[in-house]
Amino acid sequence: MNRQRAHIVMVSWRDPRHPRAGGAERYTAQLASSLVSSGMSVTWLAPTIAGAPATEVSDGVRIVRIGRGVGHIAASAIYLRRHEQTIDLVIDQANGYPMFTQFAYRGRRLFLIHQLASEIWFQHGPWLLAGVASFLEPWMLRLYRNTTTITVSRSTKEDLERLRFRDVRIVPNAVVAGVARVRSVDGPPHFVAIGRFVPSKRLEHVLRAFETVRSEIAEARLTVIGGGTGPYADALAASVARTPGARLERGASEERKWDVLADATALVVTSSREGWGIVVSEAHAVGTPSVAYNVPGLRDSTRHGVNGLICRPTAADAARSMLRLARDAALWWRLHEGALESARQQTPGRQRIAALAVVAEALARRRGT
Repeated sequence: MNRQRAHIVMVSWRDPRHPRAGGAERYTAQLASSLVSSGMSVTWLAPTIAGAPATEVSDGVRIVRIGRGVGHIAASAIYLRRHEQTIDLVIDQANGYPMFTQFAYRGRRLFLIHQLASEIWFQHGPWLLAGVASFLEPWMLRLYRNTTTITVSRSTKEDLERLRFRDVRIVPNAVVAGVARVRSVDGPPHFVAIGRFVPSKRLEHVLRAFETVRSEIAEARLTVIGGGTGPYADALAASVARTPGARLERGASEERKWDVLADATALVVTSSREGWGIVVSEAHAVGTPSVAYNVPGLRDSTRHGVNGLICRPTAADAARSMLRLARDAALWWRLHEGALESARQQTPGRQRIAALAVVAEALARRRGT
């Protein structure tokens, strides 16, 4: 490097404005903001989306939107080639599949991945295409097995190591509570589910589990918060409308989300897999335990008997865990305290230190390694 300020370029399929943005994009934004606050220059290459400017600055991060679909890979490759001499490090992010930046840029590189898509392919697309994508995913990822890789959980680290990745570093999520109050455990049990309305979140499992709870505790309530369009989202909305005691809140504000989390007996998470499940940590930040399926990511963010309850991935098992928390006040209080302690350990400072250590090490290498 011959400049005082390191210039880092991140390339990904989504930025926080993308309609399908979720926890991965929020994490990436936190990471990029940390690098900027540490004196680095960060450019984030993301696809063009309707209604968003081609270039904007958010928390000091310059977001450049170029190309759509496969065209985004091509446009990003041209950008990297054109600006190669001014770039000190590229962060290539996979979300389903990677950005293949090694074919356009031969300098220093890090790889960032939250989770493998695995069975998610079959939940979001036609089976034939899903089968092809599922087959190709490990082969695409193996292109990066010699690249230092950042991920968020031990589950994903282990998945990558099974693909013979040599250097996987965990940089944890960070969470800051939006409110600081505790619900009354004397009121009727109130459960909450939060997530994008897509098949991989399996929110219909939450509804089935809640129906079982409601059959035993008539005053129990459920709030489902999220957003999304399409057949799955429409079917989910119809199911919630038919479920006594349940209500749907589309596009709830951040303030409303925190209020609902703080009022809940438990957050219920039934995804088929997660990188981590940042909403779990957000629930913990306000002392709300989680009921989570024993799947990659969720088994990392929820520690059974410490900050929540892990159960087998069935609606019947989720219902049993929900009923335990609704009926056992001593258990709820113990998990409440454990949830708060877990969140205290997930500070932005801790994330920043871990991220800077990996980035500084990468910047110290000679170009092309």
